[in-house]
Amino acid sequence: MTGYRKKSISRNLTISLVAVMAVLSGSFLGLYYVQISGRLDQRFEKNANETIDSLANALKAPLWRMDWENMDTICSYYSSSESIVMVKLIDASGKTMMDKYSQAKPTAGGKEIIRTRDIFYGREKIGTILLSFNSLEFTRVKYEMFRTIAAAILILIAGMAVLTGFLLKKIIRGPIDGMAAIAQSYSRGDYRPRVETAVYQEFEPIVSVLVDMGRTIESQMNDLKKAEQSLKGHSDNLEEMVAQRTRELEGLNQKLENEIQNRQLTQNLLKTSEERLTAILRSSPVGMGLVVGRNLEWANDTLCRMVGYPKDSILSKSTALLYADPEEYERVGREVASASFTKWDPCNVETQWVRRDGSVFDCNLQACPFDIRDLSRGYIIAVSDITGRKESERTLRENDRIQGILELSGAVCHEMNQPLMSAFGYLDLLRMDLPDNEPVQKSIHKIKAQLERMSDITKKIMKISRYQTKDYLNEQILDLSKTSQTDPKDSKDPAKNG
Repeated sequence: MTGYRKKSISRNLTISLVAVMAVLSGSFLGLYYVQISGRLDQRFEKNANETIDSLANALKAPLWRMDWENMDTICSYYSSSESIVMVKLIDASGKTMMDKYSQAKPTAGGKEIIRTRDIFYGREKIGTILLSFNSLEFTRVKYEMFRTIAAAILILIAGMAVLTGFLLKKIIRGPIDGMAAIAQSYSRGDYRPRVETAVYQEFEPIVSVLVDMGRTIESQMNDLKKAEQSLKGHSDNLEEMVAQRTRELEGLNQKLENEIQNRQLTQNLLKTSEERLTAILRSSPVGMGLVVGRNLEWANDTLCRMVGYPKDSILSKSTALLYADPEEYERVGREVASASFTKWDPCNVETQWVRRDGSVFDCNLQACPFDIRDLSRGYIIAVSDITGRKESERTLRENDRIQGILELSGAVCHEMNQPLMSAFGYLDLLRMDLPDNEPVQKSIHKIKAQLERMSDITKKIMKISRYQTKDYLNEQILDLSKTSQTDPKDSKDPAKNG
């Protein structure tokens, strides 16, 4: 491959060793630098504390006597130190007496600290000294030591890299050339080459493996020659076996084609049956669906039209939305859950569902398990709208009730008319026998009015045409005014109404 550089064991070992030495040396150099930095920082702090203590003792007597010449000399002496940047002397009242600051000293790159000491003469505070120190000199010493050690380590690593590469080439090249000669003899077909004794014991296992490999290859080559001769002897038998196998495969292919045709026919029949079943479900006047966990997972078009919902808005939804009353929803669920399906008999429940537009209709629900051995797979339901049947049943019951009332009212009217006619006749005779100014005439008129009212009641009973009740005390009684077709003029006659 163009531009590809082969790997070298000596080069890789040299690089690995140099990398290990570099990591170890870098770690050592870092630890050493941290240790030296800590010591120099401690020394710098100690020197600052000793310097300010010494300056405070030196200024004690001159400051007490206000000897300006000695104070200036002492402060100038200390400010000339390389590590001191500023000397400030403050009296007891806080006023600056002397300020020595050297702007000629470099401060960049150094650490600056400030130290203050109160100066006492006896027990009286006479002033305060403030010193500003810069660690530039200590930092310079620190960097010089770091550079010296780093240079020494780099020189040592470079020397070790050169020496290691040279020694590895000398040590590894000879044994590797010997193993390469063995491999070349194998490529020429010589599996018993002349093998020299390995100089280093680390290469003895590799040489031994190469020798064993040659013997194994020789043995395998002999076996291959024997196998080749044996294969030549079996070639005729193999051709015959291939021909026989070909005939068997042709027979199997014919069987496979027949099976494919049968499967295709079965699929066509299944498709036809599925289309027929789909057409039956679509044209069925009964709504059908699959309910799993009380959720409607499938429904035919009839069921969707019956409840007024499109399929996409009702499938995978709880059937509770089809019930107007949650208690009715729970009742139907309990009846279906408690039903016995041992003979595949469906569970019949009459209930009421609510359509999408809010209208309620009576329905008959038949539920049968999808799998009687596993009820958790759901139920197939068939829903029939029985609103018309319910209405017919109610109409029939009302007609039966009206027929009974009519028969009873006819008998009552027949029995009451004769006593009423007799009572009217006796009242007329009694009124004719008494004078008009007789006080009893008023009572006779009242009795006659009540008898006429009873006559109106019998007429209403005779004209009953429907069944309608009204509240009376704590019961329901027949409402004669609404169930009978009476003449409006009769109801307005005050004499007939009493």
